[in-house]
Amino acid sequence: IVVILMILVALFLCQLSIIGLDSKKFLKYENPLPPWRRLFLYPISWCCRIILFTIGFHNIKIVGEPSADACYFTPNHSTFIDALVMFWLTRSSAVAKAESFKAPVIGSIFRALQIIPVQRESKESKGMTKTLMNRFANSRANKNPAKRFPRILIFPEGTTSKQQYLLMFQRGAFLSGHPVQAVALKYNYTHFNPAWIVNRKNDYFL
Repeated sequence: IVVILMILVALFLCQLSIIGLDSKKFLKYENPLPPWRRLFLYPISWCCRIILFTIGFHNIKIVGEPSADACYFTPNHSTFIDALVMFWLTRSSAVAKAESFKAPVIGSIFRALQIIPVQRESKESKGMTKTLMNRFANSRANKNPAKRFPRILIFPEGTTSKQQYLLMFQRGAFLSGHPVQAVALKYNYTHFNPAWIVNRKNDYFL
């Protein structure tokens, strides 16, 4: 019940932040959200923390802090929980499948958080995604905070993996020359490994 409530709260805040905007024009991300609209998004990071607490992540140990200079955060990717942890800590944007924007709840949240869409099978879409990523990263050098887009969260492995090792990184976040902050996420467990492993035949927890 708590998780559903937090999702509904996040959805309500996201809808308030983009109310009155043309959705198609807004998705071009020509400008960041004005500061007054961003105010509605700040509580969402704590919605993420409440969800994490509710599903059992009570004590989260944090070593270091997000760099003020970083344009990209590049954590390892073990589970869907990674996104909740990273948004709680950084309130960053991300790159996600374009199909996700069509989902009723997820789509509204993604648009408000200025998530960058990509269609992996389309070269044109990949080119547009690269352009948007550079636009977001370049904006971080602007002296006016109101002109800055969110920093970008990218899982450079491109998929989930076990916690015991890393997969080869994709180069997207590293080609532009903008500052990148690597992040290591580790889930201590006794009986249940939260790593989400997908193989070609079955989706399963391992």
